[in-house]
Amino acid sequence: MKVRPILVILLLLPFVELGASGPEIIDEIDARDGLIAVVYVRDGLKQLVVYRDSRAIWSSARYRHLEFNWSSKGVLAVRLCEEPCYNMNRQMVQVFDPYTMLTWNSSEGRLTRFWWSPTGKLAVVIWRSPCGDYREHWIEVYDPSTGRVSRSEMKGYLYVTWSPDGNLVAATVKGKKGYYVEVMDSHLNSLWKSYEAGIADFRWSNDGKLAVRLQENGTQWLEVYIRGTTWRSERAREVRYDWTEDGRLIYSLDGELRVEDFLGSDLLFLALAVIILLAIALASVKLINRKIGISCPEEGGVELPC
Repeated sequence: MKVRPILVILLLLPFVELGASGPEIIDEIDARDGLIAVVYVRDGLKQLVVYRDSRAIWSSARYRHLEFNWSSKGVLAVRLCEEPCYNMNRQMVQVFDPYTMLTWNSSEGRLTRFWWSPTGKLAVVIWRSPCGDYREHWIEVYDPSTGRVSRSEMKGYLYVTWSPDGNLVAATVKGKKGYYVEVMDSHLNSLWKSYEAGIADFRWSNDGKLAVRLQENGTQWLEVYIRGTTWRSERAREVRYDWTEDGRLIYSLDGELRVEDFLGSDLLFLALAVIILLAIALASVKLINRKIGISCPEEGGVELPC
C-alpha cells in the first residue's frame, strides 16, 4: 500500500514530540476500517501504534519482535516476543478494542499462539515451561464483547481451531501415549475427546461436526464428533476424507469411496430432544397442578398424568 509523505510525517510526529532517542524506523503499515496500525522500530525494540484520523489512540508494549492480526470485528491482537516468535522465549498477547478502547493482556509464557474465531473471540495457547513440558500448557479465551476471560486446565495443548459458527474449539493435545483432539465450548468446558493415538489431521464441517483422522500400527481410521456422540469408520491402510457443504462426509478406505450423511445420528438427537422436552412439560404440568390444588387420578395405586 502506498503511503503519502505527509501521512508518514504525521505518523512520526508523536515520537518527535516525545524526544525519542535513536533513529525512528517504520517497519510495517496496515490500514483497516478507518484505523492505521504502524509498527515502529527504535533501539532494537518494536512497538505497534494505532491511529485514528492521524491521532495515536493506542500503543503496544515494546518488544524485540511482534506479530499482529485483526478479528472479523475489527479488534487487534498483538503477539509480543523477546526473541523470534517461533522460538521458546518470553511472550505474551495484547488485545486492543478500538471501539471500547479497552486492552487485555494474556498470561506470559515461553510460547504463545493465538486464533480469532469467526465471531470475534480470541483463543491463546500458552506454554509455560522453558523445557517444553507438555503438561504445562493451557488455553485462554478472551471475548472482547463481554470482557470475559476463560482458562482451561493444564495439559498438553498444542494448537486450536474454531468451528465455523465460533461456538466450539477443537484442540490438539499431547497425551501420555500419543495425541488426541478435544472439543470444548467457547468457555473451555470439555465436551468430547477422540481416541489417543497418532493424529494425521482434523477438519470441521459447515454445520459443526468434526472429523479426526487417526493412525496406529500402520492403520488409519476416522472419528467424528457429532453433538457429543462419536461415529467411527472402519480401519484401513489409507484413509482420505472431506466434507460437503451440506455436512456429509465423503471418505475412502483403501480406495473404496463411501458417503456418510449421519441421518441416524441426527434423528437420534432429535428424538432425545423431544423426549427431554416432553419430560420437562409433564413435570411443569404436575408442579402447576399441585400449586393450584388439583390432584391427579390414580389407578391401581399409580398416579396417572393429568
